[in-house]
Amino acid sequence: MYECLISANGPKEVNELIAIGFKEMGEEYYSTEHLNEIPLNYLHLKNIAYLKGDGGTLIVNGSPLRVAIEKVSGFAVGRPS
Repeated sequence: MYECLISANGPKEVNELIAIGFKEMGEEYYSTEHLNEIPLNYLHLKNIAYLKGDGGTLIVNGSPLRVAIEKVSGFAVGRPS
């Protein structure tokens, strides 16, 4: 996530401040020593493609997508062409 925020479009100073904020929050709340305490209720996906309501596809590369597991009704492995 840090790398995505640093390389995002926008002023470099703003990107760095936001990226550092998220990195510090992640280190504070999601340390590896507490992994068993973190509730597993979200999927974190990268380089995804999904079907829209009109039948078209939306492809997102590079930026992670966070999805609540309870909202997932189905999935497919691979990408639509």
